[in-house]
Amino acid sequence: MPLTTTKRFNARAAQQAGFWGDNGPALNIEGIVEIAGGSDINIDSTSASYGGTFIGKAAAATGSDFDIAYTSADTMTFSNYPAGVTGLHADDIELVRQINASGAVVETYSRNDTTMSITGNVLTVTGATFGATDTFVVLTNISSGDASAEVTLASDVTDGGNNVYCNTSGDFTAIIVNASKTITIAGLPFTATAANFAAGSVKKIAVTTNAVTGVDMTSVAYAGGILTLANADTNFLTGDIVVVNMIGPDKAYDEALDSQIVTVLNPEYAHYTSVEKLIDESNLGITGTCSDGLAASATVLQDNTSGTAFTNANVAVGFLAYSETTDETATVVSVDSTILATTTAITNWDLDVYWLPECKRFVIPAEGYNYLTIHTRLATTSADNAAYCKIYGTLDANAVDTNDTYWVDLSTDIFGAATLSCTGLTGTQEGIYFVDTSTPILKYMIKVVGEVWDGGAGAIAANTMDVFIKKSS
Repeated sequence: MPLTTTKRFNARAAQQAGFWGDNGPALNIEGIVEIAGGSDINIDSTSASYGGTFIGKAAAATGSDFDIAYTSADTMTFSNYPAGVTGLHADDIELVRQINASGAVVETYSRNDTTMSITGNVLTVTGATFGATDTFVVLTNISSGDASAEVTLASDVTDGGNNVYCNTSGDFTAIIVNASKTITIAGLPFTATAANFAAGSVKKIAVTTNAVTGVDMTSVAYAGGILTLANADTNFLTGDIVVVNMIGPDKAYDEALDSQIVTVLNPEYAHYTSVEKLIDESNLGITGTCSDGLAASATVLQDNTSGTAFTNANVAVGFLAYSETTDETATVVSVDSTILATTTAITNWDLDVYWLPECKRFVIPAEGYNYLTIHTRLATTSADNAAYCKIYGTLDANAVDTNDTYWVDLSTDIFGAATLSCTGLTGTQEGIYFVDTSTPILKYMIKVVGEVWDGGAGAIAANTMDVFIKKSS
């Protein structure tokens, strides 16, 4: 008489079988165990319950983590893995359920009694007899909360952060092309290839039904911003929405703002400029002939040629004007119009040849740069010349390079002197100056001035001004 008994496999049995989920045993087996002759064991009924693991189904099914499609009598193809999953290993598969077109379960293949292997995304089930209209459910032993084993997640690829990109997260845009199997991709912060998309997934929300389906990813091509999915079941229609997940370079994190950024454009270790020659000027000085009859006012100088313009942009207020005829100097205190320069008292400069101090200004944008190095080199090669250099700063966006309005004189703070200068036949000045304390500022301005004077006729402008700069954060 054969011995018949009923045995409930407890939680420990399930754990020993290796089917353990996040919340306890993932496999419960209950049934009638018949022992005949002490060797054969037949389990009449089994039930498998998987919680929190990856499950694959047909693309049209709901609640799946990846898609499955019939390939041949004993093979099926996986696609559209969850974001960051690049593939499965045969050891990850626990059970394959074959369902025919009528909805009946034809066969359930367990790893206990069926050999399975995976090449690429194609699973081979030895001894299976699949039909072209069959659908499948595949259970894995990979926890969706802790993808490990042979599954590669984006977070496992690098140490620095998330390398999963998605159009719905604002990482890029993905717009379908009507009546095609292509998607236009734009705004990616890196140069992508087909491999970046092959490692991800594409889901479609149909415009007519709002049905969500996975798009077949077994053929992926990408060029010129066009993603082509040749094996998609149907063409896209205007109004279809796609969710495109892909793998890309590791994203960085901005600690100060605690926000994700794709690329650190100006990391502190590399935030500096090359040396720039900001100023390369020579022979500054404005000359002309005074008009007759205006010197009686003793403070006005006007050119005899109406086309000559005097403005704050080119005449340096606070520097000396000279008469070649009288060898007299007068300080320019303001520039009143395009033809008038008001100076301190002068005598009779009527029809005299004059020289006005000419200036030029150069702005240094400093937004994002807290440190500045300035190398100045001034020279004069005539006894009748002087060269000057000053530096200003501002936080006012209205400050421009045509006048000194809205600028603050920083010459003493940075140069250590109110004005850098040199004069005479062999005059020189050269120095390097540092803004080496972190100084957030909108912009700097450097102004150079040339003065020319002579005790008789024949004065010439003979001066040079070179300034080099380098900025860093």
